[in-house]
Amino acid sequence: MRRFLITLGFMTRIPVSQNILFQEGDLEKGIVYFPIIGLLLGAISGFFYSIAICFLPKAFAVLLAIISNLFLTGAFHLDGLCDTVDGIYSARKPERMLEIMKDSHIGTNGVAALIIDLAWKYMGIFLSPAPVITILLLPVAGKMVQGVMGYHAIYPRKEGLGLFVGTVTKGRSFVCYFLGACFLAVGVGVISVIEKGDVNWLWQLQMSSWQFFGIGSGIGLIISVLLLGTAIWFRKYIERKIGGITGDVMGASSELCEMVFLLFLSAIFVR
Repeated sequence: MRRFLITLGFMTRIPVSQNILFQEGDLEKGIVYFPIIGLLLGAISGFFYSIAICFLPKAFAVLLAIISNLFLTGAFHLDGLCDTVDGIYSARKPERMLEIMKDSHIGTNGVAALIIDLAWKYMGIFLSPAPVITILLLPVAGKMVQGVMGYHAIYPRKEGLGLFVGTVTKGRSFVCYFLGACFLAVGVGVISVIEKGDVNWLWQLQMSSWQFFGIGSGIGLIISVLLLGTAIWFRKYIERKIGGITGDVMGASSELCEMVFLLFLSAIFVR
């Protein structure tokens, strides 16, 4: 519980007691809690959506859910996405790319990435047949791959130290991913039960709710594998560009995997 609270305080703006004993390595070991924290963030945003939808049109409810997540996290990963895109697409040498990524100002590429990211999430949630569950699972999809991004990675800067870069063990990386995959399997299974018979030919088959849940859970696991592949591809792509992984890159990978999750969820359930 101590490491969970430390990790929660680091990853979010949720108030955590300042009297918790902090020991070296706690944050790195706390990466196993990333999917749980993602589920907590999704639950809070889903709660805001559920309240808003009672009084406002769906479009505004979705918008409030997204805004609530930004407030809860301080746009932590979104900032990493903007910095990474600014640096990588500056068409400079790796050293200059790293300098741009460290600059607190946002450039044209970063603004474009910001707009695409938020618009993508808005459309993905708005079109979802089960918005609350989609909101619940979305942060999990991004955080479950963070162990994969940090495991045996190299920090490319001469000075400084990436907090999770190269410090995550194989076991903790696996636990982080495995927990996220379990959450996605259950969540997508529930979506399939809610929407049985209403999506396409597959879901119009005469089956019991448990059979629909089983198929949906399998799809959730397939999406988890696709997210793993996305993270591995993105990591190798960035390593070729700048020679390693930074905290900004890990944040960008979280946003990217959330977008990929929404893409596949929409491809399967939205018609």
